[in-house]
Amino acid sequence: CAKARPPAVPSEYEVATFDYLGIGENKSLNTSKELMSIESNAEAAAAVALQLKAENLVIYGTSFGTTVGTVTAAKLSTSNRNGLKGVILEGVIAG
Repeated sequence: CAKARPPAVPSEYEVATFDYLGIGENKSLNTSKELMSIESNAEAAAAVALQLKAENLVIYGTSFGTTVGTVTAAKLSTSNRNGLKGVILEGVIAG
């Protein structure tokens, strides 16, 4: 969903970006409570990351995405995801 590569991520890393449902580039019509939960968004992001089979994956979360990014990274680390190389959190929100 990003219009440009996040500058904090070096070019040797693969990037897939997401916007929270109903926000930014992801203005979904289906914004039910279940689909808008942090858990649901993290599950979707982890599923995409696993499908990509990225070897140098960095989770990059900004603003509210820092919470989703953190949960996504945790899900990937418990599923033996060898391609996860790091997590970058920018503009972290308190939760």
